[in-house]
Formats: sequence, C-alpha cells, structure tokens
Amino acid sequence: MDTAENRAQPGSIADSGEASADSGEVSIERVDAARRDASVGREDAARRDAVRAGTSLAPSNVQAGIGAGQGELGLRLEMSAGEGAAGSHAAALESGAQAQRTDSGERSDDALREKLLRAHAGDAQAREELISENLALVRFLVKRFAGRGADMEDLFQYGCMGLIKAIDRFDPSFSVRFSTYAVPVILGEIRRFLRDDGPIHVSRTIHENARRVARFCDEWRAGHGETPDVGCVAEALALSREDVVLALNARSRVRSLSEPIGGEGDLRLMDVLGAEPMRDIDSRLTLAKLLRDLPDDERTLIVRRYFKSHTQTEIARDMGISQVQVSRLESRILKKMRLRAEGG
Repeated sequence: MDTAENRAQPGSIADSGEASADSGEVSIERVDAARRDASVGREDAARRDAVRAGTSLAPSNVQAGIGAGQGELGLRLEMSAGEGAAGSHAAALESGAQAQRTDSGERSDDALREKLLRAHAGDAQAREELISENLALVRFLVKRFAGRGADMEDLFQYGCMGLIKAIDRFDPSFSVRFSTYAVPVILGEIRRFLRDDGPIHVSRTIHENARRVARFCDEWRAGHGETPDVGCVAEALALSREDVVLALNARSRVRSLSEPIGGEGDLRLMDVLGAEPMRDIDSRLTLAKLLRDLPDDERTLIVRRYFKSHTQTEIARDMGISQVQVSRLESRILKKMRLRAEGG
C-alpha cells in the first residue's frame, strides 16, 4: 500500500513523465502503467478519506476521484511529451543552422584563399577585389585613432597602405585567417604615420614614454584633481626626470617663428622669443630721449635709416647732398648719441 501511495504522488509521476519527455521517447505502455498505478493509489486514498469523513464508499464517488486523477496525469504526460518533442526539434534546428554557418564560413575562407593565390600570381583584378572587400575593416580600425589631432582621411590612406602590404605578404598556406594577420599590419602602418608625422622626427622610445606619461597624468588628475609634477611622474614610471621632460615636449605642437602673437597686429613669435621685456622697455625709453634731444635734420636721418630702412643714397637725394656726406653725418650722430647714453 505504501508503495502504491508513493507511486501515486503527483511529484513522482511528473518527474517520471518529464524524464521521459526529455528523451523524446515516451511509450504508450509506460503511460498506461503509470495511469494504472495512479488509479490504484487514488482509490486507496479515496477510501481512507471517506472512512475519516464518515461518508459512504459509493462507486460513483470513487470513480469520480479516480477519473480526475487520470485526467490530470494524462494532461501532464501529454504536455511533457510535447515539450520534449519541441525541445528536440529546436535543438535539431540549431544544430543544423550551426552546421550551415560552419559550412558557409569554410566556403568563404576557401574563396578568400583562392583569391589571395590569384593576387600573388599577378591577377590585378583579384588584388583590387581584396582591397575593396576589406576597406570596411580599415575604416573600423581608423576610428580607434579619433581625437589624436590627425586628419581621419590621412589615417585611412595609411591604413589602406597597411592593407595592401597585408595582402601582398599574407601566406595562404598557413592555417590563419587573413583578418588576424591584416589587423596588426594596418594598425602598425597608422601608428608609424602618427609617430613620424611632423617637421621634427622623434624617436619611437620617446613616443612610447610620452604615451605612458600622458596616461599616468590623466589617471592622476582623475584621482587627485591636480596635475602631477615631474618628480612624481618620474618616480611612478621609473624614468629619469630628463626622460619625462623629453616625453612631455614630444607631445607639444611645433610652432613657427612667424606665428602671430595675440591674434592682431604685426607682432610675431620671433619678436618676443628670448627677449627680456623690462630691459627692452629701458632701452626704448633711453632711445626716445636721445632722439628728442637731436636737431630735426639729424633726427630725421636716424629715423629714416633705422626705423624706415631707407638707404643712404635715397636720403642723400632727398637732402641734396652726396651719399658720402650722409655716411659721415650718420656716423657723427650715432657717436654723439652713444656718448650721451653712457653719460658722457
């Protein structure tokens, strides 16, 4: 009796049904046996419940309970069997799709290998097709270098040069995908352009140090809210202070001596580079005083010679004297101004 009751428990029968459904091979004999065991268990349970409740053991009552149990069991078994069949069908479809993708990938690799062999044999059309088919890969890799200050179209052109080198150097006999070989070649060509581009050539070691220093400075600012000094960077990266300074200067923009200063006016970088502003002011004040003390004709000669860049011949023609006389007069005026400036 205990065995029948245990077999009649819904959990045990459902587990049995689910296990059968997972295999997808639920037999009619096993379903009938399970139903008979459930019927016996339901009948015994109905009799005990009737005795406890003091009700009659009418056959209709017993049959109603048994029928309900059989209907529930049958529904569970049918649902489990359906789920198992559906799962098996889905697994078969997925397996077929995977096999189809694998087969398609193998055919694509074979076609690419054949096209590479043709290109290496001198087929210009196959080479052009390989370049066109992989331009999207170049554009994808170029996006990694956005914000470096270089023109994206220039980077794309150098990436295409790397793609051509990859096509010409790739050996189809090795069991390596073409993209696996092409990506580092394309990236290397772009990085070489970024390293060597500029009026001043900087060594690769300094460029590498510059990237390390820039990365450390960004992390330090994010964590401490301030820029680290040279000593801090040198200690953290195990570099000398001189190497850190070289790395920082390597990332600086090269400026032209003819670059305008302040945006307006004629003042250029060469006019202020290395100058001492206070000393220049003193000299200008002294010169202005000396020019004010000169007679009008002498002051005009000096202004035209040294501030307006007129020649001695032009000044002589305007003053009605010879060029030699202008030269002697200029020397005498400068000597007088020098003596006054020295306090003589």
